[in-house]
Amino acid sequence: MITGSIKFPEFNGSILDYHAMVDSTVSLNGTITNVGNALESSMDVGFTISTSPPTSEVVAFLTAGVGGPTSSEGETLSFPMSAGSTKMLFVDIIIGEDVPLNTRIVITLFVEGGQDDEGKLIRLEHQNLI
Repeated sequence: MITGSIKFPEFNGSILDYHAMVDSTVSLNGTITNVGNALESSMDVGFTISTSPPTSEVVAFLTAGVGGPTSSEGETLSFPMSAGSTKMLFVDIIIGEDVPLNTRIVITLFVEGGQDDEGKLIRLEHQNLI
């Protein structure tokens, strides 16, 4: 049996409920695994922040791996992943002292990489509500 190159990401994020206070930080994490049988030369990860009511007092940073590269909202990190390899993702959210009480904060993490059966790029997302 001959098998073609398979590149497929698996993304597992935290399923916990998070609560925070103003002037504090919250940390989220997740893992990406290349469950395919071939090297993915460009696995892309990033995140967005949405707040309700809107505020600019919430900022976050994404780190890929322990001591790895870091990005802020709207920036994408790209790195290779060999078949079967796993990488941890960490998101640190800083909640400013002027954030209104009862503000809903949604962090959407995404990973793009691999290909589906039709050769299209695979995008997986995971959301956390704070």
